Amino acid sequence: MVIQDIDPDVVAFAGKPETLIWADGRRERRYTPDFRVVTREGKIVYREAMPRRALDADPSLKGRRPHITDACALRGAAFEIWTETEIRKQPRLANCARIRAAVAFLTPANLAIVQAGLAERRSISLGALQATIGLDPILVGTLLGLVAIGELALDLDAVIGPSTELHSKRTA
Repeated sequence: MVIQDIDPDVVAFAGKPETLIWADGRRERRYTPDFRVVTREGKIVYREAMPRRALDADPSLKGRRPHITDACALRGAAFEIWTETEIRKQPRLANCARIRAAVAFLTPANLAIVQAGLAERRSISLGALQATIGLDPILVGTLLGLVAIGELALDLDAVIGPSTELHSKRTA
């Protein structure tokens, strides 16, 4: 959930959003995916999170996977399975968790200092911005909080450090 909450390509997501129903012979079958995700491009994706070991042991999901994929397609959506391999990918997971926690630093006083340092810049490294606003970890938290709410963007797949480029929403 943390990854989807911070991922700039995800506009919205919901947990256990709906149950997919289809007929299998004379029996009604049901499946409730873990998430329904709407992307920035307007695509809808149903995601299931499961252990890699379980997926490797039964990639057909007890023979339901083709039916699940078809039921998603009828809704104009795709179906994805995320395992811990995708979910725990570093530094993305750690970055998303750090950025999500930084929302707590978004106070009016902190925002005033950070926004003055950003001024009209479209892109700046974290190190250059710290040289302007100071090394206070609370202000760095505020910058990351702005990433969390989509006002700034950065590369989630790179370790956050002084060389991290922050981009304004206008250019991200």
